[in-house]
Parts: sequence; structure tokens; C-alpha cells
Amino acid sequence: MPTYPTPSTTPRPLPPVPISFIDDPSADGVAAALLAFTPVLKSQVEASRKAGGNVIDPPLTNYALVQFHVTMPEWLGIMPRRVIEARKEVLKELSASAGLPLYMNECDSEQNVFATYGQYEFLKNVYKKYDPTGINMRFMKGPPGL
Repeated sequence: MPTYPTPSTTPRPLPPVPISFIDDPSADGVAAALLAFTPVLKSQVEASRKAGGNVIDPPLTNYALVQFHVTMPEWLGIMPRRVIEARKEVLKELSASAGLPLYMNECDSEQNVFATYGQYEFLKNVYKKYDPTGINMRFMKGPPGL
């Protein structure tokens, strides 16, 4: 079982978040922006493990998931370059804490979410078994890493 740092042993100051497109959302067509924090309790992780666990296999500690979400209107068609660059900066500044997992339904398609899972090697082996040519990773937009 891997060991993970706990929040008390890995203090990190909050980085400045350069979200320039939020200053004037109408300039880039941003319909909404959301920043959400979801606590994950040690007791939830324990209960999951007792029920058989899963490939995410998070550390046995309290932690919080952070989700940053921007909604663009359908009529926009493509995301403005300024929003794309700001998104990349946010992802760089708010990178995952060492030892804590990212979650597939709350990640960006450029984040290597699978590598943060405790059972990453198992997941890669299962993926190779069912998609030996890697067609999904080569032709589908989504997180890399399998």
C-alpha cells in the first residue's frame, strides 16, 4: 500500500489565480464560472475500502476536491484563446497535491488523471487487455495516460 503525505505535512500556500476572463465575462462569452470544494472524509475512504475499494484508491486521510468549471454558451462555437490560456494557467497553478487523486468527471482533458490513482498499474493492465491497440487513447478526446 503506498504512503501519502497528509495535509499537515505538506503545507502549500494558495497560489494567485490569474483568471483574467472573469474580470469581464461578457468579453469572452463566459456564461458562468464555478469554484467548488468538496470535502472527502477519512471515514468515507475507510467505508469504501471495507466495501471492496476501487481503482482510485485515495489516501486514508481527510482531503478536499477542488473543481473549477467555466460554462460557455452554445452559440460561441469555440473557446476564445484568452480563456484557453487562462485555463492552462489555472491548471498549472492549482496542480494536484502530491498523493491525492484527480477525478475523471472533474478533470481537464489534458490532465493525466489516471496516474494519480492508487491502482494505476492495475488500470493500465486492464486497459491493455481490452484495448490492446490503444484506439480509445489515440482517437478520443480525454485524459491521457493509459
